[in-house]
Amino acid sequence: MTDIELLTTEAQLAEVTGRWAELALEVGATISAQPLWVVPWWRHLGRGSLLVYAAFDGDRLVALAPLHERRAGPASVVRFLGFGLGAVSELLVRPGHEATAAAVWDRLLEAPLRRLQLAEYRLPSASLAPLERRGGTRIRISDRCPVLHVSGTAAEYLAARPKKLRATLRKAQERLTTEGRTHRVELVAEAAQLQDRLEDVRAVYDAAERTNPRLHLLAGRFEPFLLGLLGDAAAAVRLRLFIGYVDGVPVSFDAAFTSGSTLELWLGRFDPAFAAYAPGHLSFQAVAEHAFGAGMKVVDLGLGSDRYKLQWCDSGYDTATVDTASSATALRAGDAVLAAARLARRARHRRS
Repeated sequence: MTDIELLTTEAQLAEVTGRWAELALEVGATISAQPLWVVPWWRHLGRGSLLVYAAFDGDRLVALAPLHERRAGPASVVRFLGFGLGAVSELLVRPGHEATAAAVWDRLLEAPLRRLQLAEYRLPSASLAPLERRGGTRIRISDRCPVLHVSGTAAEYLAARPKKLRATLRKAQERLTTEGRTHRVELVAEAAQLQDRLEDVRAVYDAAERTNPRLHLLAGRFEPFLLGLLGDAAAAVRLRLFIGYVDGVPVSFDAAFTSGSTLELWLGRFDPAFAAYAPGHLSFQAVAEHAFGAGMKVVDLGLGSDRYKLQWCDSGYDTATVDTASSATALRAGDAVLAAARLARRARHRRS
C-alpha cells in the first residue's frame, strides 16, 4: 500500500533528501528537480509555503512532487520549487509505480481553490498522464533543451557538427595565434578550487551583465543561493565549473553538474570584450572533450534552443507549461491571482 505524506518544513525535507536524490538519479531527473539544487533555492529565494508530496511503498520513496504554494486570499497558486530561475522539473515517479502519480495529483487537487501553474515540465513524463486526462488541464509546449549524446570520440563528434561551428573554432584559434595570445579552460571540481576561482567567475559575470543585463546570480539577493549551490555541489563532488582564460584573464565560465552519466549545464556567461575569440564555443569544446573523456553519456545544455547550442547538439527534449486546478472556479481564481501578480511586477518595474 502506498502512503502519501505532505512535507511542509525543511526538517521534513532533510529526512527524505537521501532517498529523494536516489529517486532523482534513477528517473534521470534534471538538476533543478533534485535536492542539491532545490534546497538552497528554497532556503535563499523561496516564498510562500513548502508543498512537497512524497509517496512511500514501505520505507521506499517511489514518487515525489517538488512544489511550493503561495496564497492570495482564499485562492492559492502552486508551482515547482525553483520557479523563476528556469527550473526544469516534474513529479518524480519510480518505474513500476506510475499509478502513484494519479494518487499524488488527487491529493494535491483536493484543496477547493488551488491552481497549479507548472512551468517547464520535462517531456515526455509518465507522471503527467493523469493530469492530461483530467478535464480543464491545459498543456502547451514552452521550450526545448538541446542535448548532446556522447558516442565515439570527441574529434569524431566535432567532425560531424555543422561546418559553420568548425569554422568558428578554427578562426578563433587562428586569431589567438596571430595575436600571440593563449586560451585555456580550467576545470574546477573541488571546494578549495572553487574558493580560489570565485572572483574570476564574478569578473566574467560582471562584464557580461554590464553589456547585456539578464539576471546576475552573483549579486543581490541571488548571490547566497548561487554560492550555496556551487559550494554544496563541490562538496558532493558533482560540480564541474569550466573557466576560460585568455592570457590569464578570465573570459568565460560554464557551471555544470553531474547526475550519474549525465553532465548538465545550467549557467554560463562570457565577457563580450573577448567575443572575437569565440570564448563560449571554445569553453564548450572543453566541456564536450571532458564529457567524452570522463565517460559521460549525455550532455544536457538546459533550457533554450539558442543557435550556439543547436550547433553542438544532436537531439533534445521539450518542456511544457501545465495549468490545472481543483475546479473551474479555482482555475479562474488562480488566473486572477496570477494577473494581479503580473500587474504588481510591472508597477515595481516602472518605479525602478
